[in-house]
Amino acid sequence: MPRNRRLILIGWDSADWSMIHPLLDRGEMPHLASLVEQGVMGNLASLSPLLSPILWTSIATGKTADLHGITGFVEPTPDRTDIRMIRGTSRNVCALWNMCESRGLATIVVNWHATHPAERTSGTFVSNLFFESPPKSFESPWPIDPAAVSPTSLAEELARLRIHPAELQPADMAPWIPSLAYMPLDHDPRPGKLAEILARDLSAQAIFTDALQRDDWHFATVCFDGLDTAGHLFMPYHPPRLDHVPAEDFAKYREVMAQMYRFYDSMLGAVLKQADDDTTVTLVSDHGFLNDHRRPRNVPESLSPEAEAAAWHARFGIFAMKGPGIRKDERVYGATLLHIAPTVLHALGLDVGKDMPAQPLHQCWESIEPAKFVETWDTICKREDRYDTDAIEKAAGEETAVLERLTDLGYLPEMTGPGRDRARFAENEARFNLAMVHLHHGKANQTIGLTETLLQDCPDEPRYLRLQANALSRSGRFRDLIDRIEKLESLGERGYDLDLLMSLACHREGRNEECENRMNSALAAAPDVAAVHRCAGQLRSEQAQWQDAERHFRKALELDPEDMECHLGMCALLLHRNDFEGVMESALEVLARFYFHPQAHYFAARAWIGLGDAQRAIRSLEQALAQSPRYDQARHLLMQLYEESGQFSKAIALKSI
Repeated sequence: MPRNRRLILIGWDSADWSMIHPLLDRGEMPHLASLVEQGVMGNLASLSPLLSPILWTSIATGKTADLHGITGFVEPTPDRTDIRMIRGTSRNVCALWNMCESRGLATIVVNWHATHPAERTSGTFVSNLFFESPPKSFESPWPIDPAAVSPTSLAEELARLRIHPAELQPADMAPWIPSLAYMPLDHDPRPGKLAEILARDLSAQAIFTDALQRDDWHFATVCFDGLDTAGHLFMPYHPPRLDHVPAEDFAKYREVMAQMYRFYDSMLGAVLKQADDDTTVTLVSDHGFLNDHRRPRNVPESLSPEAEAAAWHARFGIFAMKGPGIRKDERVYGATLLHIAPTVLHALGLDVGKDMPAQPLHQCWESIEPAKFVETWDTICKREDRYDTDAIEKAAGEETAVLERLTDLGYLPEMTGPGRDRARFAENEARFNLAMVHLHHGKANQTIGLTETLLQDCPDEPRYLRLQANALSRSGRFRDLIDRIEKLESLGERGYDLDLLMSLACHREGRNEECENRMNSALAAAPDVAAVHRCAGQLRSEQAQWQDAERHFRKALELDPEDMECHLGMCALLLHRNDFEGVMESALEVLARFYFHPQAHYFAARAWIGLGDAQRAIRSLEQALAQSPRYDQARHLLMQLYEESGQFSKAIALKSI
């Protein structure tokens, strides 16, 4: 692989293949079709919580939020008297652009989440706050935040490239809202909000393409968030019409989301024109966006505004990549957000950090070249080198408008109390999100500890109690789980999620009648929710009621084919029947989406044993243990296979661990 090629990384916040594929099939996204035909594509498994600043920072750093330090949309001001948009200065680790710059590769960065103030680089750096707060009137001056652009000498020139929402006329927006010219807008703010979304995306596109033409660069990246913001406003009106959506609104706004994707394709085309044959182009999204029968109708009131908004988010984003040496018209399997940074580094000829959990996606290339490694980039890219000395002080600008926008989208609650109360809210949200990060990565005890701290401050907060209940379930503390659920219900909280948790706890505690009552209550309350049938399948499996278990698992997969826990449930069920081909099929369904899944590798090994291929079983078990060294079940089975195949030294080494 030739070194020091150029790479463009494009982010489409919340882009989802299930929206894209019908448009591709109809020829309505020709530029993305070209990218896919000339390269690779696949799902991109997201992380938790599904919140953009956290996820995009994981993409840029290759690390999870407990390491990189970005834990939400807002943070307290330094004096803790109010809140502000979260700053890039809160990021604890290097991002891709820092790694490139430290090796002499010039960079362009435009509109990434949590990148204010702009960082000092050899190219153009424009923070996510440069596009905020357009004045109500087009004639009024649009403030320029001096901390949002580096070098600051470019600020006025780039400000002239920003598009004001008022510049978009009804004819410009007709592809999104065909009847706009005839609509009375006095009492409907939605067209105006769409104009703001489009203007922001157009502004980022103009500045990014200008920088591509003006600068010498090796790594250039831009993030567009319009698909996400538009999705929260207009995805309820996407076809087919849901029964709770007014027919009049559906008729007005049914085209908005499909046209957003066509619009994004046209912007992609403009960038591709500036990418020569030696340039790798990578397109990613941080998560997907529900657009079918799974769209939320009634979100529990006890959820935070952030979690309520994130209820629309789907667990898989998109990945596509083309460039020198990249395979053509092929699929990539098992990619996650954490694979992007090491893959970009490898494509640019740079070392991968050994402290990054994932490695490059070698399957993207026609020929595999081993990655080179460095212990960590965080001792090479000095944090103090990222900013001009006065950048942090300059970054204390007015942010009322951007906070209001996040409130409108549901990411923040209405906050009218004292500033110190808002600061406390931001601190608690950071702890809450970090607790969710730990739970996602199987660290239930850390989640329990963080929620204990939160409950000391707010002992009756349902969100904290619910999260702790889930962590107690994961850690097997079922008596404590029952206490937590009873506390929630004493506060008036109800829901099928509590019924499911209580059913499991009662089963483990031998309270069989209550177990059945709770499970039946959940099934009656939410018969079309995949998670309910998955939990019913898991319960029936534990009770050795295999036919009922299979019925529930298959119903869950009918409702949500990407429910990984369901596929694992089917693995266990089919293994009980000695249906080894079925076990393999279900295990591969998981590994195609989440390659880092030790239990799926273990089930694949059990299937290989049943199919008579001990060597492949050994490789699967080795992978399971590489991902989870304390996975005793996999270790004991691997020792047995080593001994049976005469690999006694390996078996002895494994016993000593």
